[in-house]
Amino acid sequence: MENFYEVHKKNVHGVSHYFVKHFISFKDLPELAPVLKGYGMHIDLHQACHLAGIHSCEIINTLKVKSADDEVVGRVVQLHPRGLLVNISK
Repeated sequence: MENFYEVHKKNVHGVSHYFVKHFISFKDLPELAPVLKGYGMHIDLHQACHLAGIHSCEIINTLKVKSADDEVVGRVVQLHPRGLLVNISK
């Protein structure tokens, strides 16, 4: 069993948020995809790590270095645009 981690920083409404994922992979079962063990999202990296179940200072510092220049560009897509009203009737 092996643990590995991913971190991404994304700007949401002008505020940088950290997205942290904690995965487990099983080397003895190569056909099995990695399993997501924990996930955290927060404006503070330490809080996002704790939400994902990561408490090791060494791992958190490694993720901090990884995320220093990693800003994912995205956009917010409105699911219910203003001014659009849909009536469904039978």
